[in-house]
Amino acid sequence: MYLASLLWPLDESAIRWIMVAMTVPLSGDRRQTPRIVVALPVERESGKGVTRDVSISGAFFETDQSLSPGASIGFSMLLEHVDPLGPLRLRCEGWVVRVVPRENKVGVAVAIKDYRLEPTGQPALATGPWGRGLAV
Repeated sequence: MYLASLLWPLDESAIRWIMVAMTVPLSGDRRQTPRIVVALPVERESGKGVTRDVSISGAFFETDQSLSPGASIGFSMLLEHVDPLGPLRLRCEGWVVRVVPRENKVGVAVAIKDYRLEPTGQPALATGPWGRGLAV
């Protein structure tokens, strides 16, 4: 049975509204892209941090630095196991969406407006049968 025959006698605008409503999360989550829960090292000129989650349009990380909502930000995430030739650095530019004070840390939500992948120049480590890291 076709979807149109199931929704008949609804007009096209009603069908479009239903399709949009089906894609809106019920939890009130306003994110536009799915996020992945992952701990990646974050590097900034003035310090370091660790991600809690990332998506194609943003990231949330914890750091010991104070940042302000609305501020421009540049940072890198180290992707160690993506490429067999070696780790990659994902350089990101964006702005701080919100700051969440935490115990001894600051949670930072960032909207990413631009990014690029770069090799780190470090050799990849291959794990041998005995669990030893060997430079490739």
